[in-house]
Amino acid sequence: MHSFKGLQPLVLFLLLLASTSNGYRPLQVSLGRYNNLVIAIDRSVPENATLIEEIKTVINEASQTLLLATRRSGQPGGLAFGNVSILVPDTWPNRPDYIQATWQLFSRSQLRVGPQNPRYGPVPHTEGGGGCGVPGEFTHYPTEFFLDMVASERLFGNRARLVVHEWGHLRWGLMDEAPQENDPHFYIYNSRFYPSRCTEQLDGKMANRHTGLPCKIDRETLTPEPDCIFIPDDNNRAVASFMGHYYVNSIKAFCDQSAHPDEAYQHNRMAPTQQNRMCRGRSVWQIIGNHEDFQKDRPQEVDFYPNIEVVRARRRDVVAVLDISESMHHPNDIPFTKLKAAMISNIRSVLEPETRLGIVTFSSGATNVASLQVLGQPGSAIRNALEEKVQHLDAMGLTDIGDGLMLGLQQLLNESANGGGSLFLVSDGEEQQSSRSRYNYSYAADAIKAAGVVVDVLGLGAEADRRIGDLARDTGGIFYSSYNNRNSFDLLSALINSAMRYDAGPDTPILLHSADVTIQTAAEVRSPAAPADASMSVLIDESARGELLFVFLLPKGVNIRQSDFKLTSPRGSIYDSSSEGFLRDVAIDMLSLRLDEIRFEAGKWRILLQIAGGSNLTASVVISTKPSKSSSAAAGPISAVSSVSTFKLANNSANPDSHGVVINTVLRSGSANAAVIGAKVSASVRAPDGSQLAVQLYDNGAGVDLRPNDGVYTGVLSPRRLTAAGDYLVAATAESVDGQTAIIVAPPSGASPFVGGPLAVDTRANYSQLPVTNMTRDALAGSFKLETFYEEESRIDRIPPGPIASLDVESVNSTDASIVFRFIAVGDDFDQGTAKQYEAYWSTQAEDLTDPESDGSKAQKVLPENVHLGSLSSPAEAGTRERLGIRFPNVGSSSVAFVTLRAVDAANNRGQLAFPASAAFQELPFGEVGPTQPPEGGNPSLGVVIGVVVSVVVVAVVIAAVYIDLRKPSLTGRGASKDGISGGRAFSSS
Repeated sequence: MHSFKGLQPLVLFLLLLASTSNGYRPLQVSLGRYNNLVIAIDRSVPENATLIEEIKTVINEASQTLLLATRRSGQPGGLAFGNVSILVPDTWPNRPDYIQATWQLFSRSQLRVGPQNPRYGPVPHTEGGGGCGVPGEFTHYPTEFFLDMVASERLFGNRARLVVHEWGHLRWGLMDEAPQENDPHFYIYNSRFYPSRCTEQLDGKMANRHTGLPCKIDRETLTPEPDCIFIPDDNNRAVASFMGHYYVNSIKAFCDQSAHPDEAYQHNRMAPTQQNRMCRGRSVWQIIGNHEDFQKDRPQEVDFYPNIEVVRARRRDVVAVLDISESMHHPNDIPFTKLKAAMISNIRSVLEPETRLGIVTFSSGATNVASLQVLGQPGSAIRNALEEKVQHLDAMGLTDIGDGLMLGLQQLLNESANGGGSLFLVSDGEEQQSSRSRYNYSYAADAIKAAGVVVDVLGLGAEADRRIGDLARDTGGIFYSSYNNRNSFDLLSALINSAMRYDAGPDTPILLHSADVTIQTAAEVRSPAAPADASMSVLIDESARGELLFVFLLPKGVNIRQSDFKLTSPRGSIYDSSSEGFLRDVAIDMLSLRLDEIRFEAGKWRILLQIAGGSNLTASVVISTKPSKSSSAAAGPISAVSSVSTFKLANNSANPDSHGVVINTVLRSGSANAAVIGAKVSASVRAPDGSQLAVQLYDNGAGVDLRPNDGVYTGVLSPRRLTAAGDYLVAATAESVDGQTAIIVAPPSGASPFVGGPLAVDTRANYSQLPVTNMTRDALAGSFKLETFYEEESRIDRIPPGPIASLDVESVNSTDASIVFRFIAVGDDFDQGTAKQYEAYWSTQAEDLTDPESDGSKAQKVLPENVHLGSLSSPAEAGTRERLGIRFPNVGSSSVAFVTLRAVDAANNRGQLAFPASAAFQELPFGEVGPTQPPEGGNPSLGVVIGVVVSVVVVAVVIAAVYIDLRKPSLTGRGASKDGISGGRAFSSS
């Protein structure tokens, strides 16, 4: 029976934990300081004491830089870094000066340090986000960024400035204000070409990226030559913006509104920057000012020295907290069978050898089934004993969730030397306390949050307690929902997904595929009329090379002893119940086959399930791999991780300002997290009523997808498509497309793809790619809850098409005053479906279309007869590349046209107007961009630009010049500085 011995001291301990804030701690602002910042070092990085010291140095300096930058127009009250944890991996030796990690996890970290991502090379980058003002997930810093100061500052200027720039992406969802890949570098204003920059006070020159010579106008397009870029002076008068040319030494602030009284802070809403395109011309400060960080009172003087501690990652301690109440037998014993089958597979194959696993069950009270113990290798005595204990579980009694959670927590705190760990809760009903209950759900949830324990939750059935999803969200875990009218293997997929998310190691399996498969009777298999596609096929790519595991969960009541399957490998090998590695678990209706690496084959596998008797039945199959440690695959195993932007929606009211639930799926390869591009990715959303909703995900830089070809696929589920109140389970599937899907294994040769910064790279350069074929990946994103469903709202379309964020000029014909534009089509509801028509407007004055409130009324509407390529009345499906050719017969003497475009759906909902594209029909001069002065000691920006030139002599001269004047700025001492910053104690390096 259950035992709560020691729980009263535990309660006192939990209160102590809460009082010392040693529980789960999300990043938050207190007294003007960001606390609970975690900087995690990837487990593939060897131990390096210098790396830790350099991280401390850069973060210490970045804290001061951030404080200055967040003082609006120089006013007091900025933000700095406070309590910071540097999380070193458990692969590093344990040292006396390392603190044992409790709540800190790699998967929770905001800044991550590891090998270069081939997509970005040496360039730090922020992943995640989904549009203007949407924060990122984390920022990745290559180890070289910290270890090689000279090279980093040659590429990026002062490193602390870059940290502040990326913090703008990560924390506040700010967009770039300098040209990135494929962005226009110039725009037209007052019949002159000006460089794309945040403030007009940024001085510099326009020059060819390869030669450094003055730019020329391309005679065919009448635009600056493709290699023309803006090179800012190092000695500059500009003070803004960190989201633009942050590496310029004079910059110390963010851009403010265009009407700001001080020109030094005025936002340039004419420039075709990502900030203007994605945020409708609003300035950075207009976005920052609405963030919760700036809604709190901040002291006039802020201690900018962060408190930095070094903590060592813990091994995984996990306690499964399992519901074995009477209701788990219904309907048709499916929930209980799924629970046992998934847990046995988890113990047998999923969890890593170093994992310590404990098991707690609850019904009318709680029982400690197994204490925390190291699992060891597959087939170990401990694993076998745990499997047997799960086999003998029975379901009866009430649903004492609170006692179950508290007993699981007791295991972690009493038996885990690490002082922390995670729980995996499975339950199918609302809390029902028995006469023996000691703790209710609310008490247990508060205790868990105070102790810093992550809880992943699977809710089985529509009656699962609605609060358990909140527990997952509040502790940094994932909530999964599953409905019991299906024999699906959601639980096993969720367990694999949980293991992949929890700081996965080299032995963590990768989920390849999870699906339902039709069972064929013996008669159907023998029948000559049997359909050729009766078997299910699945693609397995070369990067998955390693041990393959096929697990089948059969329907209840099937004669499992007479059931069989046939697996046909790509080269024709046959595997069935007579093959080595086959297991038949009669008590839980499960068949499985493990194939070692020797029998691995890449290509199309065919699966045929057979039973004796019965018809129209389906089983569930889960296919996973433990990748080979000796594989010769060039880029490593491909994994898929999916997520949703929210865990809860109040109702399905289709508010145009809140377009819906953003779904992200990230495809990565190997320890370098190389981007997998060109795949076909879609999400399947399972509604509470059993219906399925499909959402297409894109990696094309349109809609809420920020960057094309970065391996992050994004789409939006409109609230209007939701069908009932309850939990919606979101899963994603990625498939390779022959000739398109590839792993980016290296950036453009000889340079980083960072465009618009000190390193000016040809945006037309191609990345080195490794083709991918035969690839299928499934990933669970988790569940979100719709609290209230309005039937009438589901019938009213209030969701407009998304904004066209990619409108660019492809070509200009000055003879007939025509322009061909290119863009990516949006959908009927944001980025899904097909819009009804386009509306295009044009003007000879930029101001008519760049005003954030512009509705096109000050401009002229483009008529259908003026369209000579494409169509205004027949938009393509969302995600399709479109071309639209327009003639401007009445352009007038200015010979300049500014054009904008929006999509309209069948309900006449109008999308936002795109940021206008501009073109000239005659050769225009370049505008004045301020005096270009020879910088003292050389110009790192120009040095790197010319460093791309083939000439080795020029490269040598430039690099020599760069070393002069590249000195790290020293921090202002304690006390009030010349900038009015109140210094504090020296930062801690404990």
